[in-house]
Amino acid sequence: MDTAFNRVRIFKLTRFWRIFTSAGALTGALAFVVLPSIWIFNDPEWTPLQCALLVFGTAVLVFTLWGLPKFTRYQIEIHPDFIRYQGAFSARELRLSDIEGYRLLPTQNIETLLLTPKTQAHKKIQLGLAYERKPELLEWLAANLTNLDLRDQKAALEEVLADANLGATEPERRKRLANARKWTRTLNTIAFLALAWGVFRPHPYLQSMGLLIALPPLALLMIALSRGAIRFDGRKNDPHPFVATAFMMPGLALLLRAFLDWRFLQWTELVEPIALLSLSLSAALWMAAAELRKQPGVLIGVVFMGILYSYGTVAHINCAYDGSEALVYDSVVRDAQVSKGRNTAYYLTLEPFVDDIPSRKVQVPEKVYLDHPVGSPVQIYVREGKLGAAWFLVK
Repeated sequence: MDTAFNRVRIFKLTRFWRIFTSAGALTGALAFVVLPSIWIFNDPEWTPLQCALLVFGTAVLVFTLWGLPKFTRYQIEIHPDFIRYQGAFSARELRLSDIEGYRLLPTQNIETLLLTPKTQAHKKIQLGLAYERKPELLEWLAANLTNLDLRDQKAALEEVLADANLGATEPERRKRLANARKWTRTLNTIAFLALAWGVFRPHPYLQSMGLLIALPPLALLMIALSRGAIRFDGRKNDPHPFVATAFMMPGLALLLRAFLDWRFLQWTELVEPIALLSLSLSAALWMAAAELRKQPGVLIGVVFMGILYSYGTVAHINCAYDGSEALVYDSVVRDAQVSKGRNTAYYLTLEPFVDDIPSRKVQVPEKVYLDHPVGSPVQIYVREGKLGAAWFLVK
């Protein structure tokens, strides 16, 4: 390691984060005082709860004002033989000889630096990289400490390239792995596009739903035919490409479309085909993705997603491919509602029309809603369903 320099390198928190941290702390502390003060002003009974909240808020504000200058202390100090992290109220040090290496963890707002010690006798240092001269800091880390992510990636790649199932020689294995990455990238991209197509504008409808239905079996087929080059889900630093996106995302779109597009009189007739499809999918996944057998928690989540996919697929087949003749029933609109949010939804509450259920609240297209005010007659078209689950349309 290059630790020959004698000067101390100091990396302070950036001005933006110093201001943001201080302003956030002060705003939060003021809220603890302002909110109970507003309550007391509007209802000046000075109850024990009001007094306690005001005293507590004042204490929080005083403590924050006392500690506010300390937020400027945040910095990283790199000494010739140790690294020191100075926080607002405490500091932590690690000697360079005690550090196994570092990792850069992607987080939501800023990248996180993790310094890992060689033994549990020392505590790790973990901090967000919101410091001045970040490129210089990263350059020093790369030159003087072991990048544990790169080390793990190299070891994992060497393990994969030693797998005789991928080919007789290393060039063959590299080629198979590269082809696997290309095909999985294509499949996962198609899955994203199919999700958007199916959710936002599924026209033509049969083609859109057909693509969503085909993607999970295709993902499993790719795993089975790859001879270990493709896995279901990728782990950190794993060189294997994965197809979890193509397997799981279509189920969400199919489930959503099933709820939006089809209205069942009795959906219990679908329980058997849903169970059969989900069990078949789970069995195929168990056989194809060997790594999931060692991750029961992940496997349970995947099986659950398979059930959602199975419901959406079976509901689509039952209704979209139903060639039975519709029976027409008359009903009356008992109530009408509009639900406004990210998407506006229209509902009609209908009087009984085919069984003894007192009323049904049904989501309908905007045109149907506008054409049928409360008290108006409405016609219900009931079909028996391709798989035996009767469903209906409101017109």
